Amino acid sequence: FELSEPIGRQSHYLMIIKALERLFRGETKRLIINVPPRYGKTELLIHFVAWTMAHRPDSNYIYVSYSHSLAKKQTQTIREIILRPEYKALFGVTLKHDTTAKDNFETMQNGSVYGTGAGGTITGRGAGIKESIRFGGCIVIDDIHKPDEATSDTIRESIIDWYYNTLQSRLNSPN
Repeated sequence: FELSEPIGRQSHYLMIIKALERLFRGETKRLIINVPPRYGKTELLIHFVAWTMAHRPDSNYIYVSYSHSLAKKQTQTIREIILRPEYKALFGVTLKHDTTAKDNFETMQNGSVYGTGAGGTITGRGAGIKESIRFGGCIVIDDIHKPDEATSDTIRESIIDWYYNTLQSRLNSPN
């Protein structure tokens, strides 16, 4: 499988991957990725979370999408990757036996992935690791609006309010 590279520039996949690696290394504190739908952003984000959990299984994530069912679908895929025997054999990461939910699970190393919809409940949840200077997870916001809702001032303002008053306060660390 070969990634195409348009003449004179890198593939957008490589640009996104390099940006996510900078985030993991702590060179970037906040990252916004804007690409059109169906260009692989979600797939790369899912694998980024699984990849970082392999290296830092104590990482904590909040995965947000415009609906709880969509966030649940993405976190379920992350969970399925972590549960693969090959993943466990390579990285030694296992999930706690009492966390069977597709949108809320924890590793034996006290890491977690929690999925929710925009405006959803995140009480008691946090992203990152308190008092840590290294990467320890993050808030992933993947398609916070349905395309047809993005033009609604009311819905947009509601999401912005929820972000500033609820979601943003869930960062456990400025890193």
